[in-house]
Amino acid sequence: MTLPVRYTKAFPRTILLHAGGRFGGYTSLGGYEVERFARWGELLERAARVPTSTVLLLEPHGQAGSVAPEFWEVLGRFRSLTVIAAVPLSDVSSVELRRMQMAGVSEFLNLRLTHSPEMVARLADTAFARPLKQRVDAALSRFLPGDARALIRGAAEVAACAGSADDLARIFGVQPPTVTKWCEALRLPPPRRLQLWLRLLLAAQLLEDVGRSIQSAARSAGYATDRSFRRALQEVVGKNPRELRARGAFDAVMAAFNAELREFRGQRKHPAALAARGAGADLAE
Repeated sequence: MTLPVRYTKAFPRTILLHAGGRFGGYTSLGGYEVERFARWGELLERAARVPTSTVLLLEPHGQAGSVAPEFWEVLGRFRSLTVIAAVPLSDVSSVELRRMQMAGVSEFLNLRLTHSPEMVARLADTAFARPLKQRVDAALSRFLPGDARALIRGAAEVAACAGSADDLARIFGVQPPTVTKWCEALRLPPPRRLQLWLRLLLAAQLLEDVGRSIQSAARSAGYATDRSFRRALQEVVGKNPRELRARGAFDAVMAAFNAELREFRGQRKHPAALAARGAGADLAE
């Protein structure tokens, strides 16, 4: 089977912009709502409360030409957020660019070029939810086929927007029963169960952000309350948020997810019991 290659953008998204007055007075960039910040302190405060459907577009170099220490602080405190760095590429060393990538920058916007709002939006689309997608993809079994990985990456994008299994079908441009058939053919958990896992993985990644409380992680991952988040973790992983945070939240949830994927792959004929378990599991509200 082959999944559609091109996703359709199904959710409203926001860009937090700290770029030295660039991009004029735009209130939107190609469909993204724009929030502007003149001061790093205001941006840091806002970043602690934004949903993960937010992209940060930041100009790290100040008037003196050096990288603002607050830029590194944003990257260090909020590694779960998608960050695009606006830099004059010809003036920045490869060492510094590599350091930014290692610290969490998903994409670069070259300030030596003139960009239309649509071009900025396309770059944001390319980078969207990359911290979660890259981390999940790297931890999946290398024996998982490409179609299964594409479906899981789509579920990660939906999780970043606090979406549902029906939204997973929407971004692929198909009806929900089609996604259910894909999951059966690829021996993945049913769509609702798959989406539950990706939301938990997103929340676990948020728990590792230095600048977030458990309540902030739960809300940013789309849970109505931290209580519903705790209940979902306890039911699926058997741990509470504090226990997970102490032992490496993302790795612990990912290990449990991979274990369930192995269960599904191990069922060579109609994994009815596993499918029934997954089909009844809905996203915690």
